[in-house]
Amino acid sequence: MKNCLIITGGKFCEPEKSAVQSAEFVIACDRGADYAKRLGITPHLIMGDFDSCTEELPTGIQTMRFPREKDDTDTMCAVKYALDHGFTDITVACAFGGRFDHAVGIVQAAAYAAKNGARTTLLGEGEKAFVFKNSSVTLEKTAGTSLSVFSITDASYGVYEKGTKYTLDNAVLTNAFPLGVSNEWAENTAEIGVKDGILLVVESVLR
Repeated sequence: MKNCLIITGGKFCEPEKSAVQSAEFVIACDRGADYAKRLGITPHLIMGDFDSCTEELPTGIQTMRFPREKDDTDTMCAVKYALDHGFTDITVACAFGGRFDHAVGIVQAAAYAAKNGARTTLLGEGEKAFVFKNSSVTLEKTAGTSLSVFSITDASYGVYEKGTKYTLDNAVLTNAFPLGVSNEWAENTAEIGVKDGILLVVESVLR
């Protein structure tokens, strides 16, 4: 799969080294350009309406500037760019910890990516999330974390959870009832998947 890293403008956090090392293309969105500089990452592309970027944009890097009044968020613009250029594995760093409405918008952008054949990993401080369609994810146990699973589509069919305290087998989850919140690890790995639907799987540090 072709990998794209998008650095967006939630709360600053350092993405996992593997996410940076595996990225074939890096997009910095608005304030994400500030974050990329702090991280010592040179993006291939900078884009946004730049209403939250506080530092002068670097020279010599392709830049796409959008009007502030638009239908797509800056992150959505980046996701669409990644999809249009054939990326099927997208990671969004600094996705959480800022405005709640922006975080929801990023999850919706990830759902859009899933509908168009890509899986997305969302990274934030103490949070990691995965959005995918008709597929599965296998996770290595991280001490002090919980696992939650949500249906993004109205209903998700054939949902299963293995390696967790509360397991599911061929279950139906809906987006109107939080059945999958706050599961626990039972083994060193957990597998969560869906036959028909889009899932949001969240690994959260327990506080």
